[in-house]
Amino acid sequence: MTPIFQNQTPHPKTPGLFVDVEGTLIKAGRLNQNLYHDMLVAQKRGIDVTIFTMAPVAGLRNSLKHLGVATEQFAVKNKSDFHGHIFTDLIVDDLPPHYQGFSAATPFVYDAT
Repeated sequence: MTPIFQNQTPHPKTPGLFVDVEGTLIKAGRLNQNLYHDMLVAQKRGIDVTIFTMAPVAGLRNSLKHLGVATEQFAVKNKSDFHGHIFTDLIVDDLPPHYQGFSAATPFVYDAT
């Protein structure tokens, strides 16, 4: 698999916790309660938490809310908004960041199995 936008000049560094939706926060149609709890704890500690996805963001808030996510507490953005960024804190995702057009100082590739 070839990384997208591999030759793009990186943007300034982007802090915070970034959590993927499909295969990470939601697996097999169910909310990953442990990860969601960790997101709430991080936010209480003053860390900016962003839910991000490659899927269309429109309607995602309602789907997440239906699963029990307090969506008003988190930014919900499309991953394409971050192409070229270097994340300085943590990404929790089921795919490596460099295959999605960005990089991370501390990526955590979530085991979706």
